[in-house]
Amino acid sequence: MKKGLFVFTILLLALCSCSNDEQLLEMIPHDATGVVCFDLQKILKKSGIENDGKIELPQELQNTIKQNDDASWCGIIKNLPNMGIDPKSKAYCFMTTKTYGLSFLVCLDDDSQAIDFIQRQNGTKAKEADGYNYIYLGDYFYAVKDGVLFVGRFNRPIDEQGALKAAKRLFAKTDESIKTDKDIEEQLEEGDVSAFFKVKGLKTLLDMSETYRDIASKFPLITLFTESDIDAFSFNATATEKEIDIKTKIKAAKTSEYATLMNLTLGQPSASVLLAIPNSMKYIASMSVKGNEFVKLPQVGQIVKVIQSMPYFDRLDIASMLNDVDGPIAVGMSPDPTFVGQWNAVIAAKVKSPKLIISKISHFATGLGQAPELYDNEYVYEYNNKAIVVGERQNVLYIKMLDYEQTEGYANTIPGLNQFFNGNKFGLVLQTAANQKNGFFTYGLKDPYNAEGKFYCSDTKANPLLYLMECVCSIKPDSQFSQENFDLMPTE
Repeated sequence: MKKGLFVFTILLLALCSCSNDEQLLEMIPHDATGVVCFDLQKILKKSGIENDGKIELPQELQNTIKQNDDASWCGIIKNLPNMGIDPKSKAYCFMTTKTYGLSFLVCLDDDSQAIDFIQRQNGTKAKEADGYNYIYLGDYFYAVKDGVLFVGRFNRPIDEQGALKAAKRLFAKTDESIKTDKDIEEQLEEGDVSAFFKVKGLKTLLDMSETYRDIASKFPLITLFTESDIDAFSFNATATEKEIDIKTKIKAAKTSEYATLMNLTLGQPSASVLLAIPNSMKYIASMSVKGNEFVKLPQVGQIVKVIQSMPYFDRLDIASMLNDVDGPIAVGMSPDPTFVGQWNAVIAAKVKSPKLIISKISHFATGLGQAPELYDNEYVYEYNNKAIVVGERQNVLYIKMLDYEQTEGYANTIPGLNQFFNGNKFGLVLQTAANQKNGFFTYGLKDPYNAEGKFYCSDTKANPLLYLMECVCSIKPDSQFSQENFDLMPTE
């Protein structure tokens, strides 16, 4: 099957829709493990793409597409005006454990136009049966009937007739629908994009991604959220004139293992680690912990075992170092602009005894024949093309792994970040760049049950939703990663 067909079909035809959203909700089964709703009317209007009922790409977005024509998302967005879009509807994505794992539903203005598009993208001809036009191809099934498009990806191999029968059952609305759960229906009415996931549903979605599986194997802490006894997540994102606001609620019993672990291990939030992280780092993540409890987590034990399984690292007592942490542990990372596939990174942690830990690291390195140079109160080591610098500032221990001499300032000078990290026990910041403007995405966990995020542009006059599209269109294909690493959302 052609790479990118699934996303092209979803994101383009999802916008070619009618205004009758109720029939789509009635097609989503009540036992769906996750549902996402896109309010296309709000999204297109707020981004400036829709004006007076017409879909037109603003000039700045057109310019970005021209400059980044090889970027995957450019091919998606530049086709929007050519699809006969009715910008007054909603589109839905949902997950089940039945025949179809991940499915999309949208209404159509013109069935024949939709069918022609699907045929062109597939390079095959649709079949007809009982009023349905459908294509059965690879892991996917496409069906168009009475102004509705259904696209589904199979949970397991199934023959053509079985796939058609399962799709017909959805169209017939014979099963109890998601509309019977008023809490979920109300959640899906909030925001420009809204979602509700049972943890089982989120895990189903993530398990389809090789990227997630790889991340979870290297950073098992993520499983505290994805594989715990949390009941559900609810999510909504709303664009304003200045920013995109994101809110997440985590539903879990106060006696749950998740709540107990979070209350035991999460420490007092602090922005102190920003003193050691260069302001050029594209990604910054911080988690405030009580080290003596944090080190007891099975997931942390897995990380320690992985590190100590590496040559020579069995000599380094990682657990005792983590036990000394009293506050945030942060990582700042940026892709190396010179060496493809390499990263510059900084690790920083607020600890009780920074000098003692530095002494342990120095003793470890000296034992490997890497006696450090002492320069400006920092210990400097050489490793391949990078200088590894170990030091401390105000009880913040840091390890820098950079292949350049740092001349830039520190992240504590970036407006808003101090306040953000001081207020969140877990925080994530991503910096983006497009059209000579910088964008910031922040997402933080205030307590075990509530998380909030924002996306905003350094240019306060910029439309945040439109700028987000510009950033997405600026993402270049990376030869490092195979397409399979993004198998959840394949693109051209």
